[in-house]
Amino acid sequence: MPISIKLTDRAHYDLQTIEAYSLQKWGRTVINRYLEDIQTALSLLQENPELLRNKLDISEHFQFYRVRKHLLVCLQLKDVLLVLTINMDRWTYLVSWES
Repeated sequence: MPISIKLTDRAHYDLQTIEAYSLQKWGRTVINRYLEDIQTALSLLQENPELLRNKLDISEHFQFYRVRKHLLVCLQLKDVLLVLTINMDRWTYLVSWES
């Protein structure tokens, strides 16, 4: 059964920042594709929350999902997946996907 996806104010802000930066740097076509990829990832996680990765060396509560160079940092609460932030700088380089 699908779970509900909720984005925090911070995650909404992150999306706006990603859009503004990418629009300036690469143009509308690229940002539309990037935002579609994020939306696709959210839909996929809604149906398959088990795709989230646990990284106990970072947090026993947060779960992660990579979309290109960004990470969705999430917290799963029963039937709700809370997207806390969508970030590249702070988390992407901390999370090793090898383990």
